[in-house]
Amino acid sequence: YTVITQLGQAGDETRADATNSLQGLGYSGRLGGNYVLGADIDASDTANWNDDGSGNKLGFKPIGKNGEAFSGRFHGLGHVIDQLSIQRPAGDEVGLFGRVANANGNLGGELRDIGLNRVRIRGRSGVGALVGTNYGVIRHSYAEGEVSASYKVGGLVGHNVGEIYDSFAAVAVQSTTTSSVTLADAGGLVGANHGGIIGSSYASGRVDANSGPVGGLVGTNSGGDIFDSYATGAVNATAVGTHGYRAGGLVGGIKGGSSISHSYATGLVSGPAAGGLVGTDGESLNGRASITDSYWKQGSAAAWAGGTTRATPPATALTAEQFAQAGSFSNFDFTNTWASGQATPQLRGVAVFRDLRPVTAEPVTPPELPSVLRSITKRRSLPDPLQQGLLQLASRCAVADSGNSQDSGNKDDSAGTASASAADCASGEGDGRGDGLLQVVGSGIRLPDRAATLLSDQDFE
Repeated sequence: YTVITQLGQAGDETRADATNSLQGLGYSGRLGGNYVLGADIDASDTANWNDDGSGNKLGFKPIGKNGEAFSGRFHGLGHVIDQLSIQRPAGDEVGLFGRVANANGNLGGELRDIGLNRVRIRGRSGVGALVGTNYGVIRHSYAEGEVSASYKVGGLVGHNVGEIYDSFAAVAVQSTTTSSVTLADAGGLVGANHGGIIGSSYASGRVDANSGPVGGLVGTNSGGDIFDSYATGAVNATAVGTHGYRAGGLVGGIKGGSSISHSYATGLVSGPAAGGLVGTDGESLNGRASITDSYWKQGSAAAWAGGTTRATPPATALTAEQFAQAGSFSNFDFTNTWASGQATPQLRGVAVFRDLRPVTAEPVTPPELPSVLRSITKRRSLPDPLQQGLLQLASRCAVADSGNSQDSGNKDDSAGTASASAADCASGEGDGRGDGLLQVVGSGIRLPDRAATLLSDQDFE
């Protein structure tokens, strides 16, 4: 693995010697390699890169494209890339990675453990913060910021044919097409999911489009599978042409061979016709697609009383009170996948690592953890369920040791999950193990996959 430690500079994608540069990964001879991100990267300078001759700054050049896709492995190791700017309104396959696929353009490539903070990305088609077009596997990654494009636009991925697991987007997504015939395919996480798999992932950003399909998680699900996922952001579609009606809290349009299971949506959906879960579901009604054990929040669809826009909805409406009760969700796995105890079920396995300070500041140390948590929860919104959970942890510094009780098999070892005292935390003598509930990782804090199993209901309230 080659360790990437710096942003680099405009033009590095053409230089064979830019071996440790993030922009240098775009060099054709490096697209099939294995890489790790060895440090947080301040990408704010990209806002001044690549003048187009008219005073417009195109910013970072996406890594990989159609015909020259990134086919290697990129592991972020929990590091974050801050303030990445890409402004290419005429460009297709736009994101940190333009296209991820194998050397033949088929399924291949892997991205994981990557955080993107405060992105500003604009393109034409196939646009997402992390990947424009994905044929690979994405795990434990997230993006926050703003993404816009004409169509096929998503908070994390614009066009997905691959697999996405344990990831999320807190991105304001906008489709700008005004065509009466062009599909927007705009979604909070993924714009268009064509035969891809999305599991244990969520989106919380608002999605706006002039046309449809538009959905809180996915714009169009065509032959793809979505499971154990949810969306909470507002969805709005304006009536333009024949596609303005496809607006759904989770998915805008669903097509033959698709499936949605063990998922839900709570965001307000507005438009000339809207569905709390799915906007257009004709395929599910005639048996060519399926929706099972999935839910929407009663009253969230402004124009339709049902969970979908046609006939008897295959999804179930729940009140706010019912959403807070685990018993309302049939066949949800509340042991391994979901956590209950707050307003809506939350995913246990979504890895979260946030920048808690400018990347040029001094490293965060464990004794500073409570004050750092208080500060970040006040000045930056965090994805559910961490907003209030981290405030609770900050106030009492509940750093649990998951090692003994989770791995040793000794069920009587109560000390394994005991919380450190506030005094211990203040003095820096609390749990410092790498498998603890909270880990200080470089410039951020990571909650291991098992962390949610250690948090009490009160931590989530």
